[in-house]
Amino acid sequence: MNIIKLKIFSLLLLLILITISCNSSCDEQDFNFSNYKEAISTIRSLDFEVEEQVATESSWIETLEYYSCDGKTGFLIMTTVKGKSYIHKNVPIDLWKGISNANSKGKFYNSKFKGKYHLKI
Repeated sequence: MNIIKLKIFSLLLLLILITISCNSSCDEQDFNFSNYKEAISTIRSLDFEVEEQVATESSWIETLEYYSCDGKTGFLIMTTVKGKSYIHKNVPIDLWKGISNANSKGKFYNSKFKGKYHLKI
């Protein structure tokens, strides 16, 4: 009876370790998404080297999020006050720092991001 319990415990432990190792690192992801909802969910669930979020006082941008595997480029998720999200990829960290520190995040977004870096599905 103890052997059966040990085998079950070992199997459960193995499954837990596999689950943890498969879902935690952004370096192992290929970032091919079938839709934007999946992209946002996947990006937010992984562990990145850089993960930052800024709430804004903008009249149309509610939040800005930045996720980077390597600390050089990453994903920018911009959510509007109406709840629509836009995803940009390969965004240089310098642009993230620029928009997160900008006095007018909307103007900065329009001049540096609009029409650029879009994640294409």
